[in-house]
Amino acid sequence: MPRTTRSPESRERVVAAAWRVVADVGVQDATMRRIAAEAGVTTGSVTHHFADKHDLLAAVVRHNNLLARDRIVAAVGDGRGLVALEGAVDALLPIDADRRREWQVGVACWGPAAPGDRAAGELRDGWRYLERLLAALFDQAVEDGELPPTVDAGYEAARMVVLVAGVGMLAGVESPERVRRDAKRMLADQLQRLEEARTEDHTGGMGR
Repeated sequence: MPRTTRSPESRERVVAAAWRVVADVGVQDATMRRIAAEAGVTTGSVTHHFADKHDLLAAVVRHNNLLARDRIVAAVGDGRGLVALEGAVDALLPIDADRRREWQVGVACWGPAAPGDRAAGELRDGWRYLERLLAALFDQAVEDGELPPTVDAGYEAARMVVLVAGVGMLAGVESPERVRRDAKRMLADQLQRLEEARTEDHTGGMGR
């Protein structure tokens, strides 16, 4: 029998279609048939590339992570420290249609409806990447004298991830302008608290 090939372009077309469907209707209603229709292919074409729905949804979460990662990397560019940190946070906020879809996919694959261990693992990998990136930017801010040396970069990065996740969850009920405003205010409050710790150290206060 002639050997069939799995076209990368066809596979990515299916993943992109599944990403849109999950964002629009959630995990449970994202059937293989519905995804195939969105991609403009047969159900057999979908199963040609993916062993089962869990396999496909893991690819969807990976695709979602890469979309966010590429935008964050572009926003950070050659920047360092606090400027780069603000750019990274801003790049994550669900303030346009594509970014809101990314958050919708993330939320759909989170919690009781999570589509299997593989997708959950991809989701964790995405958040861990973000945490490592933010920790590196906090470290740069300390190295450049923007923040005091007492700052625990890993802890502050974890706090920032929680902040971003919380703000992102508001995307469905708040305007993009308020989401961005609240995120900027929360980031400013966090950095001000860290700066106040430097002042306390210099004046003989408790410090951290």
